Amino acid sequence: MSTGYHSGHMPKDDAERRVLLQVLLLNAGLAAALLAGGLLADSSGLLANALDNTSDALTYAVSYFAVSRS
Repeated sequence: MSTGYHSGHMPKDDAERRVLLQVLLLNAGLAAALLAGGLLADSSGLLANALDNTSDALTYAVSYFAVSRS
């Protein structure tokens, strides 16, 4: 019979929320660093990567919201 708990006795939703939040923060931080570097270096490649990471961070934010509501 499954109890819904991992071996660390953490509910699955709590673990998913924690991981999603960590990935979201890392991605947002990387996007900010890429944006700053792109602006300072006048690099369209870095700015494009910053935009890509921002869209990834928004995806993680939506996922975090969905898991938090369940």
